[in-house]
Amino acid sequence: MVAKKGRRDSSDSSPSVEVGEIDTSSPFQSVKDAVSLFGREAAFSAEKQPLVRKPSPQSAEKVLVKQTELHVAQKELNKLKDQLKNAETIREQALSELEWAKRTVDELTRKLDAYE
Repeated sequence: MVAKKGRRDSSDSSPSVEVGEIDTSSPFQSVKDAVSLFGREAAFSAEKQPLVRKPSPQSAEKVLVKQTELHVAQKELNKLKDQLKNAETIREQALSELEWAKRTVDELTRKLDAYE
């Protein structure tokens, strides 16, 4: 709304009194213009469904299916975690054996150089 300054009322004795005029013209020429400006969501927000829905009979079945899928996924995750632990243990053993083999090669190389 825009207030426009108007003429002073001549019947009023106070010189500082001004008459205000309210702009009541439509800000849009059509609904289509308003929708294009604000988007479909703003125009039809009243049609949205409520945030809390009543559970349908199939919802319980869906929840059970999702819980079963979650349980299976958790089992698979635990199995993969165990496999990872085993792989890390095997890797550490292999690195330890490699270090031992390197020390042995170095020691034998020194002995061979000492004989020559």
